[in-house]
Amino acid sequence: MGAVTVNQVYTCYREVNARIPSNLRNSLAVTSADKGWIESGDMENLSVTQRGENVVNPELPRAAKE
Repeated sequence: MGAVTVNQVYTCYREVNARIPSNLRNSLAVTSADKGWIESGDMENLSVTQRGENVVNPELPRAAKE
């Protein structure tokens, strides 16, 4: 997975009609510190850690076959 920006995370929230945290940057920092799922040392160069991939991948729905 490549690195992303806070603006791209914001766009993802909008795309899925999810509630956007009132302080998105802080939410990402807390997720990084508490869970270790993302690397947020540079908020314009975010990335999912291996630990984060292990949590997310099994929970994502599979794409429907056409």
